[in-house]
Amino acid sequence: MSKISDKIIYFSGLYPSKINRGMPFIDNRLNLLKKRGLSSKIYFLNKRDTKFAATVKKLLFRQKKIEVNSSVNQNATSNWYPIDYKNNLAFILLNLFSKKNKNRYLSRIIKKEIPEITNIKLVHLHWAYPTGYIFSILKNKIGIKYVLTLHGSDIHSLHKKGKQVIKMTIVALENADKCIFVSEELKRIAMLHGYNGNNSVVIPNGYNPELFFFRDKKISKQKININSNKLVGFVGNLVDVKNVLDLPEIFKQIKDNYNNVEFIIIGDGVHRKKLATLAKEKEINIKFTGNIQQKHVADYMRAMDVLLLPSKNEGWPCVVKEAYACGTYVIGSDRGGISEAIGKLGQTYILDGNFIDNCSNYVSRVLHNGYSKKPLLEDAANYTWEKVVDREMRIYKEILEGEKYNEKSNIW
Repeated sequence: MSKISDKIIYFSGLYPSKINRGMPFIDNRLNLLKKRGLSSKIYFLNKRDTKFAATVKKLLFRQKKIEVNSSVNQNATSNWYPIDYKNNLAFILLNLFSKKNKNRYLSRIIKKEIPEITNIKLVHLHWAYPTGYIFSILKNKIGIKYVLTLHGSDIHSLHKKGKQVIKMTIVALENADKCIFVSEELKRIAMLHGYNGNNSVVIPNGYNPELFFFRDKKISKQKININSNKLVGFVGNLVDVKNVLDLPEIFKQIKDNYNNVEFIIIGDGVHRKKLATLAKEKEINIKFTGNIQQKHVADYMRAMDVLLLPSKNEGWPCVVKEAYACGTYVIGSDRGGISEAIGKLGQTYILDGNFIDNCSNYVSRVLHNGYSKKPLLEDAANYTWEKVVDREMRIYKEILEGEKYNEKSNIW
């Protein structure tokens, strides 16, 4: 692959910022690609409000707090390179009245700010709109090929974004040389919106086995000062789509059925204060860690007996395979790609009026009866980032060198 290493760049609509602390599912890919001789640099568009734009947003949209410019968080990673552009009056008007022209304008900025792009043969994109659509424009202009990875809400929340964005998203998918969906469910939703699926492949996100691995639960609990026999937790952003406000009631019902248990919530977000209030009202002691480094997430996950995932939607939840790699059971909702990730080794429930009762009762049963860790560890071994990157590099080679890969026979 080294002979094509100077022909590929990476571009993302997702990036670490003051709002989004990190993107490990992209960084893990990049770090492995760097070891294999490919560039570890990834570009992203970085909108910066002028004073006028900030004032307009405040007056028109009544924002109590002006959104922080999403400049790269250098503490999260050094791989990310912003392409800055001004959000001024002209751009606001373009965005309001002509999203197509706005994206043409952004394509010109990318072409200007990445001079070597005319010599690049392939771009691997993360996120469908506007990133994917912008590169469909560049493909028509300069012939650059692109692979597009679809992660979640760029597809499963399309119905909320209006007909124009849906149409441009489908254009981005159809014009891609390959679309990588992180779950079959995500691909199915895209096809419901009119995507034909002919250039698609499903490659789930992976996990880092150097961080997430099994260690005796008792020893793991001692390391993080957990005194109870069992630990039940959640890992993720504390936002509405994660359905985190159900957690205190689920924890309360578990506590009623199994006394010797502690609870932990790892992550941060808009519902942090509300969760603390609900926990106090229900007299449930929950440890909140806030946002912490992946290595510390792994320490807690090794100590957990059950991980809860009550989300309203997910593309492919990386935390499931991370939990399995730590020998931790997973119970969640049946939304999005959650059922695919959990498979037959954990348990999912319909997210309806009975979800809280069903979930808490099953967690209590698992805590009482235990579970076999060996199948979880064996399943996780199939989803390392090494294996994900292997498959993605085969796609690069197929596009750039025309060599077809047969996954069943594992040969070119």
